[in-house]
Amino acid sequence: MLKGLGLGALALGGPASLTGCGAIVAPALVEWFATMTAGIAATVLAESAMEAFREGWEDWRAPTLATMDAQYRAGWGYTSYEIYGHPKPGASMFPCQLSKTSDPGTDRLALAFREGNYVTLESWAWRGVAAFINAESDGKEDDELLHTQQLLASTVLPHGPASGIGATKNKTASWLTYPARDGEVEIVWSKVEDGADTVTVTTTGYFTGQAGNPTLRTYELD
Repeated sequence: MLKGLGLGALALGGPASLTGCGAIVAPALVEWFATMTAGIAATVLAESAMEAFREGWEDWRAPTLATMDAQYRAGWGYTSYEIYGHPKPGASMFPCQLSKTSDPGTDRLALAFREGNYVTLESWAWRGVAAFINAESDGKEDDELLHTQQLLASTVLPHGPASGIGATKNKTASWLTYPARDGEVEIVWSKVEDGADTVTVTTTGYFTGQAGNPTLRTYELD
């Protein structure tokens, strides 16, 4: 299970809160999104911090609804009842689906920023981020886990819109780059000769070996 990143639920209170955007609230739990945002901090914020977040949510409301509307017009018109936020990116996070039924193979992850811009991660991209976070958090507990989560939030999560995006003509590889709070993240999806899908995540702010050395990890997607 993917460890939580200190994400706090910003409960919408139902479909009425989405008035003004085209998104349709899907009633079913989006399992991968719930897993990705799971953790003690998320549970606490979901229960106790609505008043504290209310003023901040007003800052996020307009860009969040605008992002939902853009995804709706692109065909990903279904989302969830809960929106999650993280203070370090200063972003709201929510899933975007093609239908009421979640499909990790096509679902997107959207992050809307207070400045009014946003970034969307295709299935292969957010699955690569999730695999990276899960691998780096595995086996850690208590303060060690907390400190790792804080570092990952600064070096792996998007802190702004995409700075580069593309694909090869034969559609056997795609890539996405975006700024983290510390450094930059590049995610590359490719289909290898045996037909398997792989994703490589490189983050320049999360070091390996010595300070300044980027970390590169490759994962095979199910």
